[in-house]
Amino acid sequence: METSCLGFEGDDFNRYLGKAAQNKYPLAVSFELTRRCCFRCVHCYLGDQKQIRQHQEEELDTAAVLALLDELAAAGVLFLTL
Repeated sequence: METSCLGFEGDDFNRYLGKAAQNKYPLAVSFELTRRCCFRCVHCYLGDQKQIRQHQEEELDTAAVLALLDELAAAGVLFLTL
């Protein structure tokens, strides 16, 4: 894998992976900002969207999302999918 595009040189990437594994740091995170959706896809995993108010009440507020993103950055997450 070419790691220079990630800012790693030489064996730095392997050392980073070892440290992440040792400390149980996540390397990649997929984070959904909301469970609400106006589509009605048959294959959807979000469940019944008729209860949209309940989904809205379960969501994190902006401050909590920003705090979580700061924690992920501090933990060394390399890839974040929103």
